[in-house]
Amino acid sequence: MLVVSGIAEDAKREPYSPELVKKAEAGDAKAQCDLGICYNKGEGVDKDEKEAVRWYSKAAEQGNARAQFYLGACYDNGTGVERDEKAAFELWTKSADQGDVEAKKALERIKTKQ
Repeated sequence: MLVVSGIAEDAKREPYSPELVKKAEAGDAKAQCDLGICYNKGEGVDKDEKEAVRWYSKAAEQGNARAQFYLGACYDNGTGVERDEKAAFELWTKSADQGDVEAKKALERIKTKQ
């Protein structure tokens, strides 16, 4: 299973704020991903893995590579959703196709297991 923490990309994210929520609700994919991270980690809000998945899903549907990576990790680990390795693989593939390094690493780990 993949552990999602300490990723360099997190340093570039916007912390929880009413403004972040407004952006996310308005459909800003990066804000949706950032809000998902806040809920996943319990930063600025109560930790809520299902709410994290909801926001990651909204951003992933818009093609946000980081959200696709994080949502894939949720499916791989069964965090906030039922574990689904196929869904994780599909999301990581989409993310990796956009150049996401962590998604590429996750796919490599899967290949070395086989």
